Amino acid sequence: MSLAGRNKIIIKRLQITKYIIAFVGAAIMVNAMFFNGIIMVDTENIWSQYNGGFEHIGYSKYNITVENITELWNRTYSYTVSGVVIDAKGTLYTYMGDYLYVLDYAGNILWTYSFYNSPVGCPALNPTGNIIYCSDNYGHLIAINTTNGQEIWNIDLSTGSALTPTVGPDGTIYLCTGADEIVAVNPNGTLMWKISLPVVFNHFVTPTVDPLRGRIYIGCEDYNLTAVDLNGTVIWKYRTGGKIYGAPAVDRNGVVYFGSDDGYMYSLYPNGTLKWKYSTGSAIRCSPAIGPDGTIYFGCWDGYLYALKPNGTLRWRYYAGTSVDSSPVITNNSYLIFTDGDYNLRILDENGTLVYQYHLGEPTYTASSVSVDNSGRIYVHTTYCLFVIGLEGVNELNINQQVIISLFVISVVFIVCANIQGKKKHFT
Repeated sequence: MSLAGRNKIIIKRLQITKYIIAFVGAAIMVNAMFFNGIIMVDTENIWSQYNGGFEHIGYSKYNITVENITELWNRTYSYTVSGVVIDAKGTLYTYMGDYLYVLDYAGNILWTYSFYNSPVGCPALNPTGNIIYCSDNYGHLIAINTTNGQEIWNIDLSTGSALTPTVGPDGTIYLCTGADEIVAVNPNGTLMWKISLPVVFNHFVTPTVDPLRGRIYIGCEDYNLTAVDLNGTVIWKYRTGGKIYGAPAVDRNGVVYFGSDDGYMYSLYPNGTLKWKYSTGSAIRCSPAIGPDGTIYFGCWDGYLYALKPNGTLRWRYYAGTSVDSSPVITNNSYLIFTDGDYNLRILDENGTLVYQYHLGEPTYTASSVSVDNSGRIYVHTTYCLFVIGLEGVNELNINQQVIISLFVISVVFIVCANIQGKKKHFT
């Protein structure tokens, strides 16, 4: 064979190799994007901790559908009121009785972890989702491997009880204790610092982190909203007329929002000065949610769910007819989800109109806030049951969509490669 002939064969083999590389690359990309059990467009945790994340703004970056949603499944257990956290694969982590339960989207148990004493509040995932942090009534903070359920470390805070943890973006864990302390724990399980503050003892009381300004915010029993730096030094305090139960929420500009038993929703600048306050006339014990447009949503003991404009004026309010203690959640497509004291799950549209209501069917107080996953399913705890509300068959549809999208992306890659190769031949 001539030299020219051998060169043509080599060139042809190189071209085939390019197509193979393009195909494999596309397959890897599609797998990374979509093959996580549920369609994913990122690798972040879906709902990493109480009220969504360390800033506690109650915002879900996913959409929900209100038409034809129904109860998909529920799981009963002995007494626990917990939140649900969700990792990037759609795996659920929640307390039931004296156990941490880890479930798939259909409610099947993947593994459990047994506590020596009852778990408290809501667990929290680390930023990469490979560790879940839990606290219990003995004052322990426990790190557990999310792959196999094995305990990694267990720190005894010697406080009588450890409350809901918050995990910062650097992996530091912050929590309040029954000994009136705020504690910071390193990701390796060693104590970073602790300071004494008159913390309100409530299982869902937890610090809020603003990493851009290096702040931690916590409501206290002495009527103060307290700001602490990341080294454990108190920066300022803002005094209200009542105790502060709900976790504060921090927006992208560092403005802090929180309610008080004095009946006001407060908005503070990062330096601790008042931006505005709004009077409801009754106690506010939930954490507020903040929408993408800056609207602030919160429930109140006067039976209303409020929506305030960013300047602190009323946008609308919805009368639930009973106290609203649980923290609301605002979705990416502007549906507001909350539970009330009459054991109802309610969904409002962006104008405050009721579009869906589901009676949870228990003569018990519903205390946990809701969680939303990336397929639009809603998770809510009552005292003895975890309910899951959503669309039937959403996961089966998503799997079919994955195949279609995968083939489409791979086809596009082949077409682009062929066009590039054709242009190269045309100009040579």
